[in-house]
Amino acid sequence: MKRSIITIHRKIDESNILLSDCISAISSAVAKVKIHRMKLETYITLHPYVPLYPYTYPIESNSPQIVKIMSNACNLVGIGPMASVAGALTDLAVNSIIVSGTHTAVVENGGEISASSKEAFTVGLFTRVTNLFNSIFFQIYP
Repeated sequence: MKRSIITIHRKIDESNILLSDCISAISSAVAKVKIHRMKLETYITLHPYVPLYPYTYPIESNSPQIVKIMSNACNLVGIGPMASVAGALTDLAVNSIIVSGTHTAVVENGGEISASSKEAFTVGLFTRVTNLFNSIFFQIYP
């Protein structure tokens, strides 16, 4: 059974697009992104060296979830935690949508995309290169 996908554009700093098959799940994801951004901003206020940290970052047990996700991801490749802010927020938003019981969740944040679906869907890559425009697509499977 094909479900209708709802596209909601919300500007939460760099986070700007959310898709799902349930509008209440999108509202929940927007609220979660705002909470996680606030926690990150508060953490950075208390730890002002974090944005400047170029290498693996020691994860403190009392760090907010967003900081733990960022640090875990970046520590895998030996870079600073701020490189994964967008990806961490997209993952948290998708998880929030999926927990609500929806079938489809796609979140884009500053070029980072996270998706989960119980049905296959197609993603198009749009470029400004005229000979490639509207010609690159990826099939995403559940």
